[in-house]
Amino acid sequence: MKSPVGIVRIRLLDRGRLVLSYEGSNLFVNAGRPALAALLGGDTTGEFAAAVGFGSGLAAPAVTDTALTAPGYYKALDSHSEDGNGSVTFNW
Repeated sequence: MKSPVGIVRIRLLDRGRLVLSYEGSNLFVNAGRPALAALLGGDTTGEFAAAVGFGSGLAAPAVTDTALTAPGYYKALDSHSEDGNGSVTFNW
């Protein structure tokens, strides 16, 4: 079975004006699979995204990763909103 793949869309706004836009695929690691399965199955108690993190390293990311190799930025999420069409926006 193939691992799920995430899509990351980043929009940087300055006073409501779009300054930068980026879209790319994001590796979905094995450690996230139980939460994804619980969400898809309707069991959402305690299953939610709580933080966003970005890092770097010399090794390619692997589905067995459980943490960022060299965390460059890590922050708890402030809130989220869903569009009803399968997309969620995380505010941080």
